[in-house]
Amino acid sequence: MTLRPIQFVYLVVPVGLLLTALLNLYAFFHRRSDIWWTPLPKAVPVAASGDRVEIFARGTDLRTLLDAGRVRVTGDPGAGVLAADDVRIRFNNWDRVRAEQAPLLVLYGFTIGAALVLVGLTLTGHVPKRRPSTA
Repeated sequence: MTLRPIQFVYLVVPVGLLLTALLNLYAFFHRRSDIWWTPLPKAVPVAASGDRVEIFARGTDLRTLLDAGRVRVTGDPGAGVLAADDVRIRFNNWDRVRAEQAPLLVLYGFTIGAALVLVGLTLTGHVPKRRPSTA
């Protein structure tokens, strides 16, 4: 089967789009999920983390225990009662990162489907032939 120049273009462009979309999807699904933690210097105080996390110790909210002075650190030189400012929370933002990228994944899926259709049409010879111009 010989390809006309226009068929070659109809084959190369969709294959390029197909490979690009496939590589992006592969990279997305094989990305490390443990790198999305909040950096330690930007860790959030317990008081500011209430919208995303609640920590309970023996059925009591950690903020309540810290405010009452009922949490202690023992065994090292800085032993003593923990204050609310001594406790920081780090979040794993992987779920939010994935949710933000969902529309892009849909676009990649659409691109893969369209490219496969174009490649299939080109390889089966269903690309319309150009009509000679009547100039």
